[in-house]
Amino acid sequence: MRKLREILRLHIESKLSNQQIADALRISKTSVFNTLSRFKESEITWPIPEDMPDTELEARIYRKESSKDKEGILPDIEYIHEELSRPHMTLELLWNEYAQNNPEGLSRSSFYRHYRKYRKGLSVSMKVIHKGGDKVFVDYSGDGLRYYNRETGKWVETEFFVSSWGASSHSYAE
Repeated sequence: MRKLREILRLHIESKLSNQQIADALRISKTSVFNTLSRFKESEITWPIPEDMPDTELEARIYRKESSKDKEGILPDIEYIHEELSRPHMTLELLWNEYAQNNPEGLSRSSFYRHYRKYRKGLSVSMKVIHKGGDKVFVDYSGDGLRYYNRETGKWVETEFFVSSWGASSHSYAE
């Protein structure tokens, strides 16, 4: 339950700091700051009318943006999913591209949440039981690695081999 009236009373009448209000109400200082910021933006005057119910006060202070406002700036999730299949593509790079093209768009966490929700709807899983010693899964690292040889003074390109036993998931790398 929000403690809106008490936060406002302690701030305006008692002139307490955000930290003092947070300690008194056992909430975070950030919550106090956000509530006071939203109160200023809401253009509600103090004192708040006694006949205004808490639900109305909360609705006016914590006004939600309509989903229609953000409709035009939602990311194209299918495009994101397709792009992630490309080598070296990350969700971070796609977020940066989205944020550059849509400065008023979703926050990073909302962007990630939208993609996770989409991917969760796609995920299909199946439990596979492997007998011990029956299967070994192997792969190479793709682009490979390199190391610096101090004796020759040159970089040496290498392949990175990885294997995993199916039953135990123990790994081997060379």
